[in-house]
Amino acid sequence: MYGTGNHAAHRARVRPGDLVTVIGDGAVGLLAVLSARRPGAERLILMGRHKGRTDLGRFFGATDVVAARGEEGIAEVRDLTGGHGTRAVLEAVGHLPAYEMALGAVRPGGVISRVGVLQYDDAPSASAASSDRTSPSPAAPPPSAPTSTSCFPRSWTAPPNPAVSSTAPSPWSRRPRATAPWTGVKHSRFS
Repeated sequence: MYGTGNHAAHRARVRPGDLVTVIGDGAVGLLAVLSARRPGAERLILMGRHKGRTDLGRFFGATDVVAARGEEGIAEVRDLTGGHGTRAVLEAVGHLPAYEMALGAVRPGGVISRVGVLQYDDAPSASAASSDRTSPSPAAPPPSAPTSTSCFPRSWTAPPNPAVSSTAPSPWSRRPRATAPWTGVKHSRFS
């Protein structure tokens, strides 16, 4: 699930100083908050209704929580961002109302990264949304954008050990030992 949340933040090209909205307070949404905080998003708005989950979201780095849904939720996000919306919206629900909230919360020229499992067949296109609200399109990464595609924080990776040869075979690359085939002999205890 962390990989999915990280994928949402990576595809939205979250960068330092960004305003980001995360829709959904489930496991993927919470881990999207954590993943968006990692590259340095300045403000993270978590849209969710479950107090225990939103408290965890605040622990992971969400600066604001919006419990309202639909037009009320969109209005709250717009109020929190000075009427502009956020540059990136990470939608981790998969339902049509969540997508519609994403369309309303993204600023013009922003990007919506949808990782929720889609539960609908037809959705309004970005061009069908009102032009004063949104025209989501992928933003180009800034020149200083990180190029790492690893979903784990850099502190989780071990530094290279010069004492270990990089050409040495891994214990996982060895062939398994041959075992004797089943002989069909019954053990006296089970006969």
